[in-house]
Amino acid sequence: MTGILPTQKRFRNYLTRADTDVPDATTLPETFKDLQRLKQAAAPFFLACGFVRPHMPFYAPKQYWDLYERDTIEIAGNRFRPKDAPTELRGSGEFRSYHLADFEVGSDAWHRMMRHGYMASVSYVDQLVGDVLAELERLELADNTIVVVWGDHGWLLGEHDFWGKHNTMHLATRVPLIIRTPGKRGGVTRSLVETSDLFPTLCALADLPVPATVQGRSFADLLDAPAKPFRDVAYCRYGSGDAVITDRFSYTSYNGGRSEMLYDLERDPDENVNVAGNPENADTVSKMTKKLKQRQAEADAAMAD
Repeated sequence: MTGILPTQKRFRNYLTRADTDVPDATTLPETFKDLQRLKQAAAPFFLACGFVRPHMPFYAPKQYWDLYERDTIEIAGNRFRPKDAPTELRGSGEFRSYHLADFEVGSDAWHRMMRHGYMASVSYVDQLVGDVLAELERLELADNTIVVVWGDHGWLLGEHDFWGKHNTMHLATRVPLIIRTPGKRGGVTRSLVETSDLFPTLCALADLPVPATVQGRSFADLLDAPAKPFRDVAYCRYGSGDAVITDRFSYTSYNGGRSEMLYDLERDPDENVNVAGNPENADTVSKMTKKLKQRQAEADAAMAD
């Protein structure tokens, strides 16, 4: 099926189908089968269960769309390009790959429809994750199984008139990450971690050696002490942009520094004004550039080993 709009006939019919007819739902019974097989094997295991939602197209059973009243859905208040943003900053055109029906792209109705679809998809995948957790409980595996729920990218929902993930804006680079580990107290942490840190963290929690080629490092200690500092910067890259994020600033260097973005996440959490060119921020830009080069050097050194 194609389409993202509930007003389109084909898509409206699709939404009325049962949960089990939605593509993501086919992953669920296969995961149950794998868990049952692994339970019978009575040996340590690793199982990856990947759901596509809430990625586009926003397919979800009708009951999850019905959780939300579209007229009450708030839309982004900063549907404009960040001031002084370099030309390299672009949004994703992925949504144009799907049928747009009669909506005018960029209109308030369009933004509400898109957010409605995202919210329905998130609620749907939340149910799917809950079903997996319930199966772990049913199989009596929950008390000795580490569970990680995470995504590989963030999401812009109309902010700056961007949809999706294809840039280094903070909303595109932040990812959900939840870890449930038997015997760990846990809590909410504001410490910075990278997705590259997940592999060595799982190794540490499972008492396994970490291969020398792994670039990340374990943040297992945060599960006992969430307030403990970890990284001073997190690194990411998209296209020609290399970015580092601290607890206050987001900095992107395009094409080796020919263009730059700096956002003060404390004063400007919505990243509406690029302040990299402001003279008063020259010292901050210099420090962020140094942090970026240091992080890149660490990655290069790990690859060389």
